[in-house]
Amino acid sequence: MRLSAPIYRLKRHARLLARQQGIPLHKALDRTAVEEGFQSWSHLASASPMQTPAAAVLSRVEPGHLILLGARPGQGKTLLGLELAWKAQQLGRKGFFFTLDYHERDVERSALCSGHRRSP
Repeated sequence: MRLSAPIYRLKRHARLLARQQGIPLHKALDRTAVEEGFQSWSHLASASPMQTPAAAVLSRVEPGHLILLGARPGQGKTLLGLELAWKAQQLGRKGFFFTLDYHERDVERSALCSGHRRSP
């Protein structure tokens, strides 16, 4: 079943619903899932594809294409960019990560915190 929005947006909608109606978050999540056609939030979460955003992007990109990430601060651009480069390397492709906001040691620290290590 196809969702009307990404899970993170549905979860935000449920949080807003919980605040507006003064109901517990788990009830708001379940209500949101029912609106999407599922029995409960856990049913929705288990039925969603397990593919990461980086894997989904790379499945649509041909070797040699450039991916430019842009969003507001704190939206996960750095981690997504690092994951894209890492997954490209796993697939035998070249992956480069360019940033104007961070120094190389900041990017490496971010990669280590997320479990990705740069190969020599």
